[in-house]
Amino acid sequence: MQSPKCASAGFGTRWAAYVIDCLIVGIISCFVTIPAAVETLFSPSSIWNRQVLFDLTICAIVVYAIRAVYFVIFTYAFGKTPGKMLLRIQVETIDGQKLTFLNVLFRETVGRFLSGILYIGYLIALAGKEHYALHDMLCDTRVCYTDLAEVVRIRPVILQGGPTPQMYAGQNGAQGGQKAEEAASGPI
Repeated sequence: MQSPKCASAGFGTRWAAYVIDCLIVGIISCFVTIPAAVETLFSPSSIWNRQVLFDLTICAIVVYAIRAVYFVIFTYAFGKTPGKMLLRIQVETIDGQKLTFLNVLFRETVGRFLSGILYIGYLIALAGKEHYALHDMLCDTRVCYTDLAEVVRIRPVILQGGPTPQMYAGQNGAQGGQKAEEAASGPI
């Protein structure tokens, strides 16, 4: 169930934030991949090309570690990555509590790995109203807009009637309140 202070971020917003984060991680990873590629050109038996785990090279493992550390550190420390910060969305637990390190570690490594299998785990977010991806379901997290609480605090929803003087009091001082009183007393 969605709390009134948290509106679930849509699939498009989440996807755009993920693309921004992948671009940032790609730029950071260039500091490893470019030197590794140059070294491999001059020495085909370079340590970077050595297959260590299954068919993964040391370079691929280091790039994956950079990506995992990026997502885990930012999500745990701030509840959002730079891509999410730009789009004003954040990760939180379903009950609105602070994320634990183990929860974030599982979500950003195992959860994202499972979501990435044929991208099925990400596409699941298209189906529901809450837009939960597989890694959200596994870790009881959700991605929601950060500034909705501020909107609710500044402009409360009025179910009946028109504008009230209290709605404009902080914006234009006495003039705002006076305009609201005039609007409220006008013809209906």
